[in-house]
Amino acid sequence: MVNRRNFLKNAAIFTCGYCLGNISTNFHNFNILNKNQDNIFFRVSFMITHHCNLNCAGCDHFSPLAPIYFMPLDIFERDIIQLYKLTKENPPQITLMGGEPLLNKNISEYIKIARKYFKTKILVYTNGLLLNDMPDEFWKSCSDYDAEIYYTHYILHKNFPNLSYAHNQAKKYNVKLTSSPPRYDFYKIELNNKKINNNKEVYKTCSEKGSCCVIDNGILYPCQILAGVKLFFNKFFINNAFLITKKDFIDIHAIKTQDDISNFFKKPKNFCKYCNYGTNNIEKLKWRYSKKEIYEWLKA
Repeated sequence: MVNRRNFLKNAAIFTCGYCLGNISTNFHNFNILNKNQDNIFFRVSFMITHHCNLNCAGCDHFSPLAPIYFMPLDIFERDIIQLYKLTKENPPQITLMGGEPLLNKNISEYIKIARKYFKTKILVYTNGLLLNDMPDEFWKSCSDYDAEIYYTHYILHKNFPNLSYAHNQAKKYNVKLTSSPPRYDFYKIELNNKKINNNKEVYKTCSEKGSCCVIDNGILYPCQILAGVKLFFNKFFINNAFLITKKDFIDIHAIKTQDDISNFFKKPKNFCKYCNYGTNNIEKLKWRYSKKEIYEWLKA
C-alpha cells in the first residue's frame, strides 16, 4: 500500500462539507447527527490536531495558519471527564477532528477515552486521504468502541486515493464508513471588519451554533469559526486581529451544570457581528491553494 501521509503536501481541501449542512446541500440529512432539536448543544468537536496534511484557501478550520499540534491525551481526558460531569443527563455526540485527526498516531486512544465516558455517537471526521494507510489497530478500535468514520470526498484531486481498500477494512471490522457527496467547490467564510453586522440577527440565523461547537484545552467555543480565529487567525495576522471577548467562549472547568452551557448558547456573541458564515449571505468559490493571505478569510 502506497503511503499517502505526505502526498500532495502543497495541495488543499474544500471547506468542510460536513459543517456546511444547513447552508446549501444539507449534508446533515445523511443521518450523521440525528440532532435533538430540543438540545442546541447536541454535538461537540475536539480538535485532536490543529494542523492538516492539506492546504485549503479559506479553510473554515483555519488549518493553513495552524502550527503542528497534537492535543495531549491527558488534556483530552481531563476535558472529556468534565464534559461528562456537566452533560451526563443529556450528553452530546463526540466528534474527533482537526486539522486532520488521522495525523495523530494516538487516535485509537482518543476513541477509547471518549467511549469510556460517553455512550453517544462517536465520529471521526477526516478528509480521507490517510484512510488506506491506517493500521489494523485503528479499525479494531473503531469496532471495539463503536466509532463511526465520515470522510469528505474531494474528487477534484487527481491523486485522491481510491478508498476501496479502506471500505473493505471497514467491512471487515464492521465499522460504519460514510462519505460526503463529491465536492468541487467550497464556501468563503467572509469575515467582515468593515461593515459590522447585527450580531443578534446573525446568531439567530446561524447554522453553526450547537452543531459545530469546539472544545480545545478546556475552552468551549460556540463554533469552529470563532475557535479558528482566536487560536490561529489572530496569531497569524496579529495586526489585523478581530476582537474576541471573554463572553465569546466559556471555560468548561469554571462552570458546574449543563444549564450554564445552555445559557451560554442562548446569547449572541460579540464576534458574530464580524461573520457571514452560517447565513445565506455567503459566497460560493472554486477551490484553490492557500497562500495564507488574509483575504482568503475576509470579505473583499
